[in-house]
Amino acid sequence: MSSQFIDKFKQFDAYAKPLEDFRIKTTTGAAISVVSGIVALLLFFSEIQTYLSPNVSEELFVDTSRGPKLRINLDIIVKQNNTDVATVTCGSCYGAALNESKIRRWALPDLATIEQCKNDESIERTNLALKEGCQIYGYMEVNRVGGSFHIAPGKSFTVNHIHVHDVQPYSSSVFNTTHIIKHLSFGSAVGSVSTAPLNGITGVAKEGAVMFQYYLKIIPTLYVNLNNNLVHTNQFSVTRHQKSVNNVNAESGMPGVFFSYELSPLMVKYTEKERQIH
Repeated sequence: MSSQFIDKFKQFDAYAKPLEDFRIKTTTGAAISVVSGIVALLLFFSEIQTYLSPNVSEELFVDTSRGPKLRINLDIIVKQNNTDVATVTCGSCYGAALNESKIRRWALPDLATIEQCKNDESIERTNLALKEGCQIYGYMEVNRVGGSFHIAPGKSFTVNHIHVHDVQPYSSSVFNTTHIIKHLSFGSAVGSVSTAPLNGITGVAKEGAVMFQYYLKIIPTLYVNLNNNLVHTNQFSVTRHQKSVNNVNAESGMPGVFFSYELSPLMVKYTEKERQIH
């Protein structure tokens, strides 16, 4: 069987060797012929693909357009869900309602230490929340200016036009801000033009409460296809930083995941053009 297979395989030898008055076909010649045929086919299809794909030219210029709003696409998994403080159902404590405490900047203590609240069911729900994770996904549309957004624990409110989070009811060491960035991009996706360098990045909090900071530099990008359709997208680069904030205060920061971004004054324009036949 093996000799018959070898004899049939030799028939593929396209480079028969002359020996005296006739030619002989060899196994080596057949192998070279098969490999050469495969390489030739690969080169042929590669050239066809190159010919059919458009030629993309690149331009760089100052962005003077107002442009549409900036779309932020995100999909982030956070290990624990510490996004809210339990509702206090025991009523006013010594005449100070919850909103009054915010106005006066009184820190809400651990509810378990308050006689009126220590047996309340909301405390158990709050403790369970510290052991749960959450996934935040969707998109936001904002004005095309530099800005920031963040994911942080504690009930949020505004004092004197300043956005703050009340994390006093808990010890900062229970906050675990470990997270996975499944996806983060700006604008529409256009093949290899759009960049998403944070996709799949994991931030691990190993020192208790950790503040993760991501500084993003966004480059507005305009893509023009062969049909002259315009697609506004963005490329961006990122710098990461993290620090321990076990002692939560305004100076050291607070646990959470913070994103700050700014837009470059330059715009990149990619234009698809049909390839010229030479």
